[in-house]
Amino acid sequence: METFLFPKIHTHTHTQIPHREIRTNSCPDSSGPPSNRVLPLPPISLNLTPPEAYFAEDPKLSLCYCESCHKLRGDEAYYKRGEPPRDYALPFGWCHFSLRINPRLDVASTSKKWHMAYHGTSIGAVRRMLDQGELVPGITSILSCRPVKADPQGGGPGSGPNGVYLEAEENSVQGREEAHHVLLSPTLRYAGLEPFATKVQFKDPKSHRQHSAQVALQVCVRPGSYKVCPPTQAAPEPVDPRFSSAEIEWVTKEKGATVLFGLLIRVE
Repeated sequence: METFLFPKIHTHTHTQIPHREIRTNSCPDSSGPPSNRVLPLPPISLNLTPPEAYFAEDPKLSLCYCESCHKLRGDEAYYKRGEPPRDYALPFGWCHFSLRINPRLDVASTSKKWHMAYHGTSIGAVRRMLDQGELVPGITSILSCRPVKADPQGGGPGSGPNGVYLEAEENSVQGREEAHHVLLSPTLRYAGLEPFATKVQFKDPKSHRQHSAQVALQVCVRPGSYKVCPPTQAAPEPVDPRFSSAEIEWVTKEKGATVLFGLLIRVE
């Protein structure tokens, strides 16, 4: 049994908080024996106060989904959730940190009756989302990787020079006008694409190796609160063999339609 550490998450005062652990069974690593295997994660300023309040108390709910770990657990690649049941993919290749669900909600009903999806985002947006406990249209979309047009059939978001999608400024008038939808996907093969989940570069202080990191959120989505749409982000076909291009993207503009379930991090 190995331990993955979630180190160096700092508050705005740069005070280190306790490590969060992900227990794994076997993760090959060329830098050292399995007993010393530590997943390098970037210093992420989440401005958590207090940080532990956002995460589930049971550490067993946080899992590594690397190829070795999910095979040893015997995980299926896809599961069904919700009423009516709908497929979603497990977040293979990511580390999952389980979040505490709002106690005012019926947790059992939400986790069983709602659908499961993913929302790729930027590291700078995570704190606002954790504060809200949901993906709020007009707030989290502004802080996500790109502005979202109000009409999902209207040709998709605008782009900057050379076709690069631009992240809307938090206080920009254009961002406030355009960010009326939240984009989701039943698979991280789509939600984890750039520019949804923007990459940040960092150096592991121990190995001095360069890495890139991405973040995403796993969310419960209320059935009937979203539309299923073709992709607005160009991607290789097929993005995920389980889902057709016509059902790879979900769009919602309803407040209260999502509940944050897990924080996901991928390091390459």
